[in-house]
Amino acid sequence: MQLEAPTFVLERRVAHPMAEIQRGLADRTVLAPAGMIDLESDGFLCINEPLRPVRHYSSREPLPTWCARGHLLTSRRRVVAAVEIEVSPWSDDATSVTMRPVAARPERWRAFRLRHYFALAHHAADATARVLAERAMVADAAYRNHPASAGSTTHATLSSR
Repeated sequence: MQLEAPTFVLERRVAHPMAEIQRGLADRTVLAPAGMIDLESDGFLCINEPLRPVRHYSSREPLPTWCARGHLLTSRRRVVAAVEIEVSPWSDDATSVTMRPVAARPERWRAFRLRHYFALAHHAADATARVLAERAMVADAAYRNHPASAGSTTHATLSSR
């Protein structure tokens, strides 16, 4: 009898409120140049699309969850797994970054692929959290320097969806 199903979901917290992260995502650009985040010598996280806001199932959540799909690649640029990246509020002063494989049965992967997935996914989750924190700091600095124009631009960009 299996007591606990294996989990392939990784989560990181970013020490910035979702409102700051959202300002950093409002321009709807890809997270990294050429859509690739270098995971040191282990491989790459390829995100070819910008994170997009997703509607809520609950009206209690004032800020949207942002999602994108990507691929974990080896250092030789071979696909290990397709992944979904989700950015959502964690608390009033922190944001959650979640990464999960887009696969029907990842628990059936062979040991070699599992090792590669977890090694790359841990590095990718850390790198994504760092990139989001950097973008939040830049967007927050711009917002603090020009609150009227930055706030209206963000509001207009977000309400266009």
